[in-house]
Amino acid sequence: MLNSVKRGLSSLLFACIVMASSTTANAETQPYWFELLSSDMRKDANFYGRLFEWEVEPMEKGYWLFKKDGETIGAAAPLPQEGNNKTLSFWLMGVPVDDVARAGFEAKSQGAKILQEKSKHPLLGDASIITDPMGTPLLVFGGQAPESQAGVDRWGWVELWSKEVDKAIKFYAYSKDVNVRSYKLNGKPYARMGIDGQLLGAIAENPMEKSPDLWMPFVRVEDVKSTLDRAAQLGGKVMYAQVGDKESYKVGLFASPSGAAMLVFSGELKGESNENN
Repeated sequence: MLNSVKRGLSSLLFACIVMASSTTANAETQPYWFELLSSDMRKDANFYGRLFEWEVEPMEKGYWLFKKDGETIGAAAPLPQEGNNKTLSFWLMGVPVDDVARAGFEAKSQGAKILQEKSKHPLLGDASIITDPMGTPLLVFGGQAPESQAGVDRWGWVELWSKEVDKAIKFYAYSKDVNVRSYKLNGKPYARMGIDGQLLGAIAENPMEKSPDLWMPFVRVEDVKSTLDRAAQLGGKVMYAQVGDKESYKVGLFASPSGAAMLVFSGELKGESNENN
């Protein structure tokens, strides 16, 4: 899925990371909730635990929590497999809504599908999984995600990478639970998303030619190069790295051993992209 990257990824990521860095630099808490749908729970738990020093706490029915310094920051659940075709793991974005049933009804009226009907989530109250009109899964929940601090080795940004950005912007702008502001970034359609007045992330063109649309979680790290080196040592696949001043990396993209994509960035970003596109 994640084996091809378009030219132009460098400038896109640089602009996105500058935005993420400036947005989250002074934030005390972070509004993100991600769940890893994994085809190999034990392998992924070991990978992220050693990479980011995340603790793993098993719960009911195969549901596991990811914790950082004792704070719950995300979760993992088994990814259902069909037949002999093994599906790559991926991160599922969670969005709080006032009414899960209403959110699903409104989404369906705009071309979405209900992948999982409303049910009781182990942590988040009523929850449902929908797929937007482009086929990207999204978790909507009616409870409250655990509050956690912003910082290193924690979430710092999220983007929906879509091959149909205008269509994605139109869909999410319709929602009463998400605020969307669209404009141009590097001459291409782009939109910021917010929840309850807090900037959350963005919708951008998918720079990976052979990847379906996906939610891309960004994690702030102390040093991108050492994080990518460690990810490779632990069995991950490094897909992209942008080198900045003094040979330090600004941003890196990798996949876990089971295929879940994630982007890491450092908190100190200055200057302009050094790649010609």
